[in-house]
Amino acid sequence: PMSTGGRGGDVAMPPVVGPDTPIDPTACALPPRRIWKLTPTQYDRTVASVVTDLPNAGVALGDSLAHVVGFTNDATVLHMSQPHVEALFASAGGVAARIAKTWTCTASDAACAQSTLGALGKKLFRRPLASDELMRYAGFYTGQAALRGAAIAAEQVARAMLLSPHFLYRTELGNEGASGPEISLTDHERASALSYLIADGPPDAMLMAAA
Repeated sequence: PMSTGGRGGDVAMPPVVGPDTPIDPTACALPPRRIWKLTPTQYDRTVASVVTDLPNAGVALGDSLAHVVGFTNDATVLHMSQPHVEALFASAGGVAARIAKTWTCTASDAACAQSTLGALGKKLFRRPLASDELMRYAGFYTGQAALRGAAIAAEQVARAMLLSPHFLYRTELGNEGASGPEISLTDHERASALSYLIADGPPDAMLMAAA
């Protein structure tokens, strides 16, 4: 920087930048890997991808969601207060009960449950479930169905998905094990980043297919 003299001492002046000034490649730092908490609006619109007749499922979440200078989607604010967790539990219960009403698999039809849970998880998590994830959810459903019946089991497993960090947060972390200063978002992270930026909601069927 340049400076100019004065009674108060030297005053720093910004450098002169013209069209021929070379660009310093280190001047623009790469953004850090980020995790975003869904805002109440994003929560509602993501839930609407699986339950179309339950509007404003996340309306109560706004009262307990942490804010930073008025913004509700700051990637640096990820903590969960007790009131916010309680609001999430209440909302998940209502959504899960509605999902259970549309459940068509019987308690003994494991293949149906696995297929249905795969489709549900893909919409809620904005990506296909990994095979081990799907097996865990299907195993949880099967155990609950044997004890309490298909409807209650469906409600319980849907509630588990709705309280998962894979639903409540969206990531910009890249592939598992990625390291170094530069990473590439996964295809589904890129689809979510575009969709939540432009539409404030989850990727539609066309964008998911592109991912």
